[in-house]
Amino acid sequence: MKYSALTSYLYSKQPEMLDSLESLVNQESPSTQKDLLDRLAKQLKARFQESGAKCVLLESTTHGNHVQASYLPSSPSAGRSGLVLCHYDTVWPPGSLSSHPFRVEGQRAWGPGIFDMKASIVMAEYAMRAIQALDLHLTRPIVVLLTSDEEIGSPSSRALIEHMASEAEYVLVMEPPSKDGALKTARKGIGKFVVEINGRAAHAGTQPEQGVSATHELAYQILNLNQLNDPELGTTVNVGVVRGGTRRNVVAAKAVAEVDVRAWTPEEAERITQAVLNLKPHSSKAKLRIQGGFVRP
Repeated sequence: MKYSALTSYLYSKQPEMLDSLESLVNQESPSTQKDLLDRLAKQLKARFQESGAKCVLLESTTHGNHVQASYLPSSPSAGRSGLVLCHYDTVWPPGSLSSHPFRVEGQRAWGPGIFDMKASIVMAEYAMRAIQALDLHLTRPIVVLLTSDEEIGSPSSRALIEHMASEAEYVLVMEPPSKDGALKTARKGIGKFVVEINGRAAHAGTQPEQGVSATHELAYQILNLNQLNDPELGTTVNVGVVRGGTRRNVVAAKAVAEVDVRAWTPEEAERITQAVLNLKPHSSKAKLRIQGGFVRP
């Protein structure tokens, strides 16, 4: 089988790419850990600089720093850029490497954040290394943007992404494929809601009747939220985090639920938004405070 020079180059670099992937995986980068994120951002900046890019750290005071790597064409008037969009944060908490270390078994590599999306970062890097090594002609500037907060809704990078995308000719988002290998060409809208419940504390053994249990109320509200799911339309409502109470023998005065919602259409997003914001207490003595909405269309 004969391969083009480009394909041959990439096949020859597979061991090196795997080493690079291991290095990225071994630098843990949970979305909320700025010190770890910033450390990896420096490593990514250095790696992309080695591949021929002009790199800058885009500093964030609240989240991890972002990295912009720009590759210029030989012609200064080559038109609008192509944007390659990556994120380097992961959903894995600090210390995950102790229970899920990087390893290779057969044709698969394993480790926190490999799939989403450190392998994609390696592919983007080596695509650009191949262009430089083989002296291939860039017809337009290529910008690789690596953000630090995609897994938590891009709070510090969204405006940056939207601005850079609006100035680009196209954007290639390096999210991993679905499990059958199909490329992703769309995403659902994302909603985030917080349901806070206030009840009244009382001793559970001697005066339970004087209490109003926020955790009991939360249980009813979780059932209400679950009824909003519509699998046929692809709408999902997930109560992912719950907190409540102070002691085992005290009627819980407060409880909180964090709710994740996904929907394909604006109509479904609006239906869910109105339903969640208008939840009513099951107990007339409990009070609900609900905040949130759709953060991505």
